[in-house]
Amino acid sequence: MTSFTWLTGTSGDWNTGSLWSGGVVPNNASATVTISLPGTVTVTIAAGESETVNQFTPVRSGNTLAVDGNLHFAGAFPPTVPSGSGTIAVGASGVIDGVGLFAFGALINHGTLVANAGANFNLIAAGAVTNTGLIEATNGVLQITSLTNLANSTLTGGTYEASGFIPVNATSAPQNLLVIGLNGNAALATIAATVILDGPASSIQVSNAGGTAIALEQQVQAIAAGGTLAALHGRGYATSNALLDAGAIVLGGGTLATGGLSIGATGTLSGYGSVTGALSNAGAIIANGGTLGSMILGSPASGGGSVTVQAGSKLILPGGSVSALAVDGALFNSGTLIVTGNLSGTGTVVVENGGALEIGGSSSASLVFGGSNVTVTLDHPGQYTGTVTGFGTGDTLVLHGLQASAATIVNGNTLAIMAGGTTLDTVVLSGNYTGAVFSAVTSGTDTVVTNLSGAPARNGMPITLVSVNDSVGLAGSLVAAIEQEVTYAAANWGQYITGAAPLRVSLSFVSSASFAGELAQGGPGGFVPTGTTFNGHPVFIPNSVIAHPAPGTASEAVGADR
Repeated sequence: MTSFTWLTGTSGDWNTGSLWSGGVVPNNASATVTISLPGTVTVTIAAGESETVNQFTPVRSGNTLAVDGNLHFAGAFPPTVPSGSGTIAVGASGVIDGVGLFAFGALINHGTLVANAGANFNLIAAGAVTNTGLIEATNGVLQITSLTNLANSTLTGGTYEASGFIPVNATSAPQNLLVIGLNGNAALATIAATVILDGPASSIQVSNAGGTAIALEQQVQAIAAGGTLAALHGRGYATSNALLDAGAIVLGGGTLATGGLSIGATGTLSGYGSVTGALSNAGAIIANGGTLGSMILGSPASGGGSVTVQAGSKLILPGGSVSALAVDGALFNSGTLIVTGNLSGTGTVVVENGGALEIGGSSSASLVFGGSNVTVTLDHPGQYTGTVTGFGTGDTLVLHGLQASAATIVNGNTLAIMAGGTTLDTVVLSGNYTGAVFSAVTSGTDTVVTNLSGAPARNGMPITLVSVNDSVGLAGSLVAAIEQEVTYAAANWGQYITGAAPLRVSLSFVSSASFAGELAQGGPGGFVPTGTTFNGHPVFIPNSVIAHPAPGTASEAVGADR
């Protein structure tokens, strides 16, 4: 080790050799640096400068290191570290990174503090840290002894991120950790900052009163207004805690599993991936995964909030109650979905087998009867200007406020709702319904229209989604190649089956004990029963969209969901 000491009692630039003992600027992996002078002394690493040390300690109060460039630690852990009471101030462009241990009285971070020397290497900040910038563990372990932003179980200030991925063909990887509260004096119940878990091998831990580091999933109970919790690139988030979201939850391909998720009036849930557990939405759910994947809700989206499906994106849900629904992509509903307000957008809403949809306001979206025994209710029939696809035998259209006695097809694709020869309303149908027979029965203040027979044969099942959930961290080129092959295979399969609902295919890559026996089977007529094992892998029939087409086609067609 080579020791360096700041000589003068005045402030200056780190990169000035004459201000250091020996007349040499400390900038190597063996340098141990000390600033210990009376009075107010500031040493500055200017923007664009990069300095490397093994240890650094501002010993006295009033001594400050201002980092506007880069301070890189390349050291080991010394047996003894002097107690630091000075200040390190990291500017907006400043970066402290590497491996080792540095002591100080206070660190004010407006820039970046990052452990990045390797998954098994630690960077320890042994002092009180205050953050308004970025604190990050990416390819490393960052340990914060004391974080002033974590008080009264609430995390505030800036961004806290852990980033780590599982290598291709590996079943596990060292966790890239951000650990807060090495003294065991920290607890985290509310996130009022930005917290990012990026990749399956990322973790943020907080020490409890007993000094045990516990994953934040086991502690957090709320996302405050203005706070963000993001789980990205296949990173799941699993907790038995009930979770209140008054801020933002961003999901990037993993599974969000909670003891109950309540989205408050100011809260949002956005992205793509799976959400399990009870769900109440008084805020907003936004599916915006695009080609990366669908958002799949395991419980009805109750609570009266809004739901949005952005262009090119998909949302799959088992019903619920929403105040407003905006669909510019595709929504697949398998339960009873009630929209108390308007259904807007230029996308498609698919009501799957046995499902129901009620629209309380206006709508121009396309509606697809995606299976058998589907019911669609229009509270204001005159305000629906979209097109209905797949109105098959046994499907029902309920028109509120109309007293009709007949329903008949006009010009092959228009369903006229009539009473005593007067047309009360019309609905445009996709396809040629010439010869189809409909009944119209008044029930209270509603008219119930049912297709009795004659629906046109449904077209070959189109493919609208091949989504990928990569929790392993495969190379992007490999995932793209697999997706292309599956898309080609599904297109070939889809041309031989019929249905009104688009074919949905989702791929999930998860770590396995063996990568040597991928599931593959060639040749016509091959079949592996569900629940059995093939090449050491369990086989399951996925969830499906089931469509009962017209006579003359197969008895039913099944489109794989996932």
